[in-house]
Amino acid sequence: MFALSVTHKEVASEFNGFAYFYRGTGLIGENKEEIKEGQIAVLGAGARTIQRLMSGSYAHHLLFAAGDTLLISSTSDDARLLLIAGRPLNEPVARHGPFVMNQQSEIRQAFMDYQSGKMGSIAGADERRAQTQAALSKSGGPLSG
Repeated sequence: MFALSVTHKEVASEFNGFAYFYRGTGLIGENKEEIKEGQIAVLGAGARTIQRLMSGSYAHHLLFAAGDTLLISSTSDDARLLLIAGRPLNEPVARHGPFVMNQQSEIRQAFMDYQSGKMGSIAGADERRAQTQAALSKSGGPLSG
């Protein structure tokens, strides 16, 4: 997005979702709440509230009426965000490590499948791992970006 550009995105009233600013800053919602790089705005179905995550605590703000358009404005030249929304599944969620399933028994099965090699492999992974290890050894420590 360009600085001071504005976009409108339709989000169905029954959807949940979030907007994550991964670069720059912007304003979101009719109240023009500031969202900074690395922050997430959680969109809830029904009352259409926005929760802005800052330092581990939530601040609640009215976003827009059900079925309205989400207003997003950039305040920096390099603003980039992801807007993800969809119909809630209303299913139980079990998670551990990299796995997300519906029940703990499925999590245990996923770990057993992973450990036994049933999840397959990625072509070239061994070569990339060797190159990374060689670079780490040469530099004397973790690579810095």
